[in-house]
Amino acid sequence: MDRYDSRTPLDPDDRVENDGHPDADGERGIAEAIAGALRPAVEAAAHATSAAATGAGEPPVHVIALAVVNAFFRLTGRRYRNLPLALRSPGEHAKINGVIGRPLALTLALSWAASAVLFDPLDPRMNARAPETFRVRFQTSRGDFVVEGHRSWAPIGADRFYNLARHHFFDGQRFFRVRAHAFAQFGVPGDPQLARVWRNATIADDPVHVSNERGTLAYAFTTPGTRATQIFINLRDNRQYDAEGFAPFGRVISGMLVVDAFYAGYGEGSGGGMRAGHQDELFAEGNAWLDRNFPKLDSIIRARLIEIDTSPRHNARP
Repeated sequence: MDRYDSRTPLDPDDRVENDGHPDADGERGIAEAIAGALRPAVEAAAHATSAAATGAGEPPVHVIALAVVNAFFRLTGRRYRNLPLALRSPGEHAKINGVIGRPLALTLALSWAASAVLFDPLDPRMNARAPETFRVRFQTSRGDFVVEGHRSWAPIGADRFYNLARHHFFDGQRFFRVRAHAFAQFGVPGDPQLARVWRNATIADDPVHVSNERGTLAYAFTTPGTRATQIFINLRDNRQYDAEGFAPFGRVISGMLVVDAFYAGYGEGSGGGMRAGHQDELFAEGNAWLDRNFPKLDSIIRARLIEIDTSPRHNARP
């Protein structure tokens, strides 16, 4: 097998133009066409990889390769001028497979198949019942903080947060609305396609059982019944929100000083709140718009469920 050549279709620094393909003026069109063309292949990959995982068969090379290409495209958000090379023939698919190795290709395809559930808010896997208490560790550009969710506080909101976290919904997002000493808001995906899927995926309201004290988390909304995925962390006691129906479902139990440090210099300019009605650009372009216009915003690197240690602790004998 040939050694790795840095000028492969997956190299983001490769800017060699394809013969017969548009130059920069048509780059957006190419990107959109590729994304649309790959969706059926990714759905096929999800089906095939699920079958492979149960021993029913192994995904064909071209299905894996297409899933891998789409995964790279989505994860990076970059427009590869030469990406169509990867779609020309099964031979090119096999080349990709050879370059990165079949085990890695299969791993990436399986990973994409697992994340595909994010594009269907009605999928039962996105609507599982959360444990009564659970924790999510957020790794951010400022450091880590941990949220403890309590289903008894707000069961509907806690279930939504739990399912979003366990399917890695928050990864790569920005804290796009931070008002110093007031709140920090997140919950809009950096991928515009994913953001559009969830924008109107609303959940029913929870009654307020816990006050909006410093460190608690609640959903933003406009009118009753419009909670979706946008969440804010109270940076101070905001008990005035209780009467407005903002129902906390969890609390930051460690790393609150990290949350306090999130960049707040843009105020309401970087998307603003749901009620202001100025989020269209945020949803249309996602992180690309934020990074271009508000580069100092802090970000979520990843958010993962973590185990709660319930083992009994015994004092050492004297």
